[in-house]
Amino acid sequence: MITAEFKKTGSDRLSLVMNGHSGYSASEGDIVCAAASAILFTLIGYLSAPLCVPTNTTEENEQGNSNKSENSGGLGLIINDIRSGYADIECGERGKEAMRMACIGLLQISEKYPACMKVRNQVWKSYICPY
Repeated sequence: MITAEFKKTGSDRLSLVMNGHSGYSASEGDIVCAAASAILFTLIGYLSAPLCVPTNTTEENEQGNSNKSENSGGLGLIINDIRSGYADIECGERGKEAMRMACIGLLQISEKYPACMKVRNQVWKSYICPY
């Protein structure tokens, strides 16, 4: 069984730990594992992609005063560990909606294949759904 646990790690960090194998079928045809892995790797790709906004931009308004905005690239992804059957990742508060979307996708898989996947959702219990 795959277990996925979403939780807060500190005041501004979110984490996802996925562990195990679904056991749905042989590894080459395991649709549950493939679906969960696709969500995980899409999440990692999104969280690690540079944001499409300039960093350290300075604009001048009509009065000639500058408005400086700073934006760090990416969404604060930290990969603590990733290997076959195990992943432990974190992100900053700015990646919250991406983590939420991954949680929804994994919850849908666990609903369809409850013997193969379980999601522990400590972050969005009432925000997403009553799981």
